[in-house]
Amino acid sequence: MCDIRHSRACHRKLFVTPTSFHLHTMGKEKRKQPKRKDIIGLDPINDVLIFMHIPKTGGTTLRVIIEKYYELSQVYRNYDYLGARKGQKSEKTCFIDGHDYFGIHHDLNKRPVYVTMLRNPVDRIISEYYYIVKEPGRDRYISNKIKNNNLSLEDYVFLEDEKFHFRTRNMQTRFAAGGTINLEKAKENLTNYFAVVGITEMFDQSLHLMQKEFGWKDTGYQKKLVQHNRPKK
Repeated sequence: MCDIRHSRACHRKLFVTPTSFHLHTMGKEKRKQPKRKDIIGLDPINDVLIFMHIPKTGGTTLRVIIEKYYELSQVYRNYDYLGARKGQKSEKTCFIDGHDYFGIHHDLNKRPVYVTMLRNPVDRIISEYYYIVKEPGRDRYISNKIKNNNLSLEDYVFLEDEKFHFRTRNMQTRFAAGGTINLEKAKENLTNYFAVVGITEMFDQSLHLMQKEFGWKDTGYQKKLVQHNRPKK
């Protein structure tokens, strides 16, 4: 097993199960381009950092932290909810963040450096359910369905509705694979394009790894969008 705190020295793939995921050492074989793990720091002219923000993985907290390292004009936020500040995507853009599938780099003229956070999929779904209940404006269709039909967490998970399936069925795999539920493609993309794959349950260690990878100074942080209405385990 490869400990995430020492993952710069190993080759990683992600294996997702219904209740857990593990990072396994794959050896030090030659990697496909672009090679990201042998580059410390980011070139503001040639590199663009892309945060693939999977919902309810601690991403809002991480986004706020990363944005501290950039000027406002260098940041592009691609969110579709009301009030989201997008910024301007241009050749000056150094950091892109949003709920985008892997692949947003294809229309860029810079070298992509991806990072993301992954979470125990069961915990992610539970957190998202209580978040939508608390903040209905983020997804009116689903929140109205939950409210009007008094849907429990179990109902939310098993409801036969394509819009619900997007959130409850293999979301993390779909994001990493570029929009399809293809585990092998997801593992391939994570291995070949991501400088750091963080773990929500190991947030501090994951942040430390990013700071080390990119030469960032340590900064304090406050957790964002924590679901206090979620029942304790």
